[in-house]
Amino acid sequence: MRIIVTYALVLTLACSAKAADVDWKMYGGASVSGPSFCFYDANSIARASSGHIRVWTKCLAQKDLDGVDIKSDLGTKIVDRAARKIKEGYVPPIIVIGKMDFQQIPEIVAYEESANLSAIDPQARIFDEVDCSERMMRRLNTSIQANGQSGFQNKPSDWEYVPPEGNGATLLKILCLTR
Repeated sequence: MRIIVTYALVLTLACSAKAADVDWKMYGGASVSGPSFCFYDANSIARASSGHIRVWTKCLAQKDLDGVDIKSDLGTKIVDRAARKIKEGYVPPIIVIGKMDFQQIPEIVAYEESANLSAIDPQARIFDEVDCSERMMRRLNTSIQANGQSGFQNKPSDWEYVPPEGNGATLLKILCLTR
């Protein structure tokens, strides 16, 4: 019995450590296999001497985010952390750059905390590289899970100019303003 309790404690601590290592911030939406919201991990941002920025992103299905039971232990933790951040004056980067309205802060912060704490499987997980000075982006690693199928690309894509609208433009604006 003691072994089972020890194992459960170690597993709980490992999950808590994993959750503490990420800081997912919403930057847009997509339609992978239904509506989803996309996030970048602020803790994974790496700035190279070349000026390029590398960051992990993921997209989570809106139905999965909305499906978190706020009365569960996880739901209570998400609500508490979101309320604390808002009380402390946190404003999500997507609002700071003017892509969404201030009235949406509670919902966005709750989604960000759900992305941080929940075990929702991403529909897409992408490792992006951004060149701020040239307004270009490329994908270094891509994994897609949609409609029961999965795809993976571990080869960097070619550099592409970022159009003035869309998720790429929003991510570029957030990352390049904070460097």
